[in-house]
Amino acid sequence: MSLPRAFQEGIQAALDKRQRIGQTFDLAPAVDKSVTVDFASNDTLSLVSSGSLREETLRELDRNPGFEIGACGSRVNEGTPYVAELEKYLAHVHGAEDGLFFVSGYSANGAIFGTLPRDGDAIIYDSLVHASIHDGMKLTRASIRSPFAHNDLHALANEIENVKHKSPAINSGDRTVFVAIESVYGMDGDVAPAREIVDVVKKALPHQNFILIIDEAHSNGLLGPKGSGLVSDLGLEKEYAVRLQVVGKAHGASGAIVLCDPLVKKMLLNYARMFIFTAAPGFLLAATVKSAYNILTGPEGDSRRRKLQDNIRFFYDLLEREPRWHQAREAGFLRVTSGANWRSESFITPIVPFVTKVGKCTQLRDTLRRRGFLVHAVRFPAVPKDSERVRIVIHAENTKEQMTALVKAIMDWASRYRPSMASPNQTENADLCCKEMPARTRGRPETH
Repeated sequence: MSLPRAFQEGIQAALDKRQRIGQTFDLAPAVDKSVTVDFASNDTLSLVSSGSLREETLRELDRNPGFEIGACGSRVNEGTPYVAELEKYLAHVHGAEDGLFFVSGYSANGAIFGTLPRDGDAIIYDSLVHASIHDGMKLTRASIRSPFAHNDLHALANEIENVKHKSPAINSGDRTVFVAIESVYGMDGDVAPAREIVDVVKKALPHQNFILIIDEAHSNGLLGPKGSGLVSDLGLEKEYAVRLQVVGKAHGASGAIVLCDPLVKKMLLNYARMFIFTAAPGFLLAATVKSAYNILTGPEGDSRRRKLQDNIRFFYDLLEREPRWHQAREAGFLRVTSGANWRSESFITPIVPFVTKVGKCTQLRDTLRRRGFLVHAVRFPAVPKDSERVRIVIHAENTKEQMTALVKAIMDWASRYRPSMASPNQTENADLCCKEMPARTRGRPETH
């Protein structure tokens, strides 16, 4: 049956609108890893690219003979002992009372914000929180939803005062304020002032009628004891009542666990439609999660975290020693939004966003891809129109040669568009293909 004419015309008009403003998506083509270096994926600890996760998952399968493939129904109808044990294990690793596993971080945020706030409650959230939180808030019963300026403690305090003024029930402590942040922000690569936020909220809400919620997608596995995240690194487990630990980033797996009080877990079990009406995670998914934690809570995890931090510092040092980088930055042609204190901070995020002039980020992306580097361009509406960027992600098994070649390629591109920056020895063609890179920098990072 052909599609109705009115439907086709409406859909095509919507797609044409996206096309005109350059915001259409296509399924990403397969990448030839033999000639491409990954500076884009969330496999920051290189568990996937190194084969380490595959090997540990096979060992986990051997430890559980007789496992079944597939999922047969919702967890409210079908018991899944392995997943239940996984929840207990993950709660223990992260120093939480309990937890509920979801098949994705997106569905978990939908459950959190669509289920926990009640009529009369308020949600105050950092203006740069993930799209899944925004979509979750569309389902909420909270009476007030209000953003505060990104990582701005003064703005947070003011917003709480505004909410108290709007709602006598909140001011008196009879309704709850939910404060939502992320630990590390995926587009800017900066870290939330999580400890200071606790202090601000406690002072502004003397009745202690608040719930702190943190999404640790980009810190889980990367910092804290055994990679347990920012909250555990700061010893704030008792302050953040709801923590979302996503395992689709550094762990290289899929899914997420909501760490919470048993009462909150019971509420999610009974009211979160995206949990109740979703098939339980299959054994292979859960075993992959367990395997990733097996690695990252052990000596190999510590080694990979140290290696990643060394690589990030090496990358920033390359930039600092590159004269053309300072010229580009001073000219306002290129800048990064992360790593300001890379010399002194004990933890630096692997996300390095190169913010370009408007209309230039796709040119930089295409140039880098032609030279054999997998990177992503990020445009509006994912970021503001005046801060489009190429988002670089450093990995534990990126080599020094690969990082050196990447910085050179970025600077060659900048020099091409700002000829005054060109160095005397710079190549005439800034769009050379990946064969310009040293031979041992091509392809998958070396494994050990």
